[in-house]
Amino acid sequence: MIIPTPHSVKYTGGCLDLSGGLYTSTGIPSLSKAFHKYFPEHGSNAVCVEFLLYNPSIGEEGYVIDVNSEKITVSGDTEKGLFYGLQSVVQMFDYAAKRNFMLDCCSVKDFPEFGYRGFMLDCSRHFFDTDVIKKLLDACALLKINVFHWHLTDDQGWRFESDKYPLLTEKGSERACTRGDGIPVKGYYTKAQMKEIVAYAADNFIEVIPEFDMPGHSVAAIACYPELSCTDERTEVKTRFGIDPLIMCAGKESSYEFARAVLGEAAGIFTSDKVHIGGDEAPKARWKDCPRCAEVMKKMNLENFEQLQAVFTNKIIDMLKELGKTAIVWNDSMQYADIDKSAVMQYWRAKEGEKKIAQMINGGRKTIVSKFTPCYLDYPYGMHPMKALYSFSPVLKGVTDSGKANVLGMEVPLWTEYVADEKKLHFMAFPRLVAAADVAWAHGRNRKYRAFLRNLENLYDRLGSLGIEPAPMHEAKKGRLTGWPDVIKFFANAYDKQSAAEFVAAQKESKTK
Repeated sequence: MIIPTPHSVKYTGGCLDLSGGLYTSTGIPSLSKAFHKYFPEHGSNAVCVEFLLYNPSIGEEGYVIDVNSEKITVSGDTEKGLFYGLQSVVQMFDYAAKRNFMLDCCSVKDFPEFGYRGFMLDCSRHFFDTDVIKKLLDACALLKINVFHWHLTDDQGWRFESDKYPLLTEKGSERACTRGDGIPVKGYYTKAQMKEIVAYAADNFIEVIPEFDMPGHSVAAIACYPELSCTDERTEVKTRFGIDPLIMCAGKESSYEFARAVLGEAAGIFTSDKVHIGGDEAPKARWKDCPRCAEVMKKMNLENFEQLQAVFTNKIIDMLKELGKTAIVWNDSMQYADIDKSAVMQYWRAKEGEKKIAQMINGGRKTIVSKFTPCYLDYPYGMHPMKALYSFSPVLKGVTDSGKANVLGMEVPLWTEYVADEKKLHFMAFPRLVAAADVAWAHGRNRKYRAFLRNLENLYDRLGSLGIEPAPMHEAKKGRLTGWPDVIKFFANAYDKQSAAEFVAAQKESKTK
């Protein structure tokens, strides 16, 4: 009946007739606004939904729903808890609507297992306007997802408006084409638009965390300001995908001036106390031949370039501390060198395996789990099946009981190299995002996949009313055995001979210098 799976549901006997609809007289503005968004009209025999803000000792995000033969009562410690209770009431109403509007009297007690429940959207590779993002935020609210990780910069486009560096949007927000198709891709978010999204998300109790990827995945910025690179080389915003050897210089003050200015501007827009600074997939070929980088390594007695990246990263972390922000960093740049203990690690893939990641978690590193398999939503259902995601545990093998406290939660990313429009975005994200929401909220409970599928079918109409068009159920149910043709098609489409040649050349360059 409800997704994510509640902590407990006890049926008390009898039914409540919801055929007249629902109404509320709550004086809590946030609840009233959200309620009337879902239930704008009602009949003369409508049922009252009463919201009670008191302390049932169920936590900041917890709630209790009591359904008797006369009304529905939602209670919680905070407005956030009541808001999540409302999301469950919406699903209970939809469930009853398909059963002659009769809802079984019951008591629901619920709270999340993880405090961080995230969805990431890459708006660099392909740009999505604010209306698209608002629909996604509406869906996230329904699923009790509380973090929207907004990937705003990469090699293929810069989407954040900057007063200090205007070329970032004048030039960096547009690329000539995508893999030679001749179709320009452009777009960026003004500061007003970003503030609008932050406010819209806040109304849904969702935190917006921006990402500014550095020192790698920064070609779009370097195309605008060549002095950010080691060689001052002229380049264009990338039109192809893959890992590019052109990254920000760790030995130039201009790199740090740039980061300080952009992050300072971001701090005036995003109210979250966290900022993601990337750190993944940063080849060191240019650093190996850079006299400024060499000077830093000599001065600080560094043994390798991973340590140099740690120096770079720690400087950015310190900048964020001055702004009252905590850094989140992809695990790539944290595994091989010492990174400030305050930084949060986001784990997606480890070359040395999960054992090292588990050790870091057990050692006190706060961590968000986004393991590539099965959490990456941009891959086909036959490769990352919904059932595999539903069965996933954010508590990795090797994490001790005491270490579990360092697992903040989980996040599912949707990279958009091959997701060019809203229809494809919805197809890839939904309903796997629903399964991920169930894991993040209800991990460790008595969850049943068959029951989840039944409840998921009930949720499809509600997602449709929000403007979301999920993948058809027969597509969503595909596993690795039945979905292998889609996987082959995906990789056949993704293979780019030119990008592959560039990557091989970069690898050779890295090894020879």
